[in-house]
Amino acid sequence: MFRLSHRLVLAIGLVTGACFSTPVLAAPPAPAGIAYVETQKIFREYEEAQKAQANFRSKAEAYQRELAADQQKLEEAKKAGKGAKELREMQKQFEDELKPKKAEVENLDRQLSQRIKKQITDAIEQVAKSKGFTLVLDKATVLYGGSDISDEVIKRLNR
Repeated sequence: MFRLSHRLVLAIGLVTGACFSTPVLAAPPAPAGIAYVETQKIFREYEEAQKAQANFRSKAEAYQRELAADQQKLEEAKKAGKGAKELREMQKQFEDELKPKKAEVENLDRQLSQRIKKQITDAIEQVAKSKGFTLVLDKATVLYGGSDISDEVIKRLNR
């Protein structure tokens, strides 16, 4: 009797174990591939970002020079004793002349930023997918763990 019940318990245990272990074997958990990037490092070392920044800087500096020249003209007009009404008119004229240039500089900044961000985001996505990562964070948010893929992203961008 003991042998029969022992065999029965063993058989029930094997069937029960098989039932509970089958789903685990059929659907393994997704890999927890977490990577991170140093965004500032990528911007510093991405050649196209450096060119865009230099292009923007040159346009912004030209605008600043014109603005400073106009301010100098206003100061000279003040020293020459021009009236408040005439000074306001001069200032309005300078502002009207510079408005399109200011808009051009702001538009250039927006366009370059959007283009560079998209290129970097696309490169991060490509590198992450090729290495099997399912999540990419900025290094500033990572306290521990993960894999740094910044150098691979920079290589992809600069080729």
